[in-house]
Amino acid sequence: MTLEEAINKLVLENGEDYIANPDIVKSLSRKRVFSQNPELKDIYLSLINVGYAHKLLELMGIYNCEEEFNELANNFYRRLSYSWEGVSEVFDAISSAIGLTAGETEDEEEFDDEDSPEEDRTEYHINTSDSEPKDFLPQHSLNYPSAESLRETIKMVIETNGAEIIKDARFINILSDFKAFDDFPSSRYILKAIITDGYASKLISIGQWNAKTIALCQRFISTTGFQPDFVDSVFQSLVYGLGYIDSRELKNQASNRGSQVSRSKTTNRNILQKKKLSKDDYNSFLLGLIEWKTDFSLKYGITIDNISFEVEGEVPQAFDINAEINGFLLESNCDIWAVFYDKDNRIRKKENLIFLNDSYVDFTVISQYIELGFPIRKLSRIVIYAVNV
Repeated sequence: MTLEEAINKLVLENGEDYIANPDIVKSLSRKRVFSQNPELKDIYLSLINVGYAHKLLELMGIYNCEEEFNELANNFYRRLSYSWEGVSEVFDAISSAIGLTAGETEDEEEFDDEDSPEEDRTEYHINTSDSEPKDFLPQHSLNYPSAESLRETIKMVIETNGAEIIKDARFINILSDFKAFDDFPSSRYILKAIITDGYASKLISIGQWNAKTIALCQRFISTTGFQPDFVDSVFQSLVYGLGYIDSRELKNQASNRGSQVSRSKTTNRNILQKKKLSKDDYNSFLLGLIEWKTDFSLKYGITIDNISFEVEGEVPQAFDINAEINGFLLESNCDIWAVFYDKDNRIRKKENLIFLNDSYVDFTVISQYIELGFPIRKLSRIVIYAVNV
């Protein structure tokens, strides 16, 4: 079943307003219409989250809305930086389901059905004869020197526009203009997810390459399902471009996920060598222990962000774990757990962090007190996962 066929069927069963209901993404996921192109699922979720689905419903009251429809599609493409092919497929499928038509002029009404131009009496679709809309060229200077790699191009663009550019959807377009993705096509989609999921902003907030940055990269891998080696390369390109590491340090960075874990453990070992740890030391140490066993973004449509730990006392055995949950839950429920291991890799504690069900919408916060019963320094792993109940 195609996306267009599935949306048409769901609208017939639930009415036109259903296209703006987050439940439609759950229904489409169950029909497996996103299995061939997972980007379509992200596009539809964003379409709902930023209000474009409601704007499409408003067009139903306009007789000839082709211009408004195409403007909405183009603006959405510019704002979110998804592929033009994916955006046009989702918009066309919705157009078909809710019956948006190009309409007719007064002169065209005089034609008989037999002579009337067919395109004036059928649903219209976005023109995809070109890969991208012509009026969507990013507004930036084209006077940069040529770059040989994604890493060097990122560094060049940041030096010219400032660090904040990596949070902007235009960043993807600028890099595309320099063909920075040609030798590494998947990096475009990884970088787009880094921007849209807020990881670029977090990189800027951290401001350096440390245990928090490594934990951020590992969490992105766990929650998105991208190939670890590719994610490592993109993250390292960003931190290099931001000036957090230099070319010598970059060469020392391992090119696979295992080395990232090793780097995290080394950082934690250095922290533990201190005689007295600060609250920030404990926070960095605990962040470096996190392992993600559930792909929350793919399976549940949510992300767990802004994790932090608060400890008390000189030899703490307990702490508060705080985090944000963002997104729309795709399953009927989601029970999130954390398992704590000691230095001998024995399970010492299992704690429920939060239970989400159908009443959960858009945003909530985890704030859980964890009492280990042994010193935090003796922890070796924190495994976070979820189950359906």
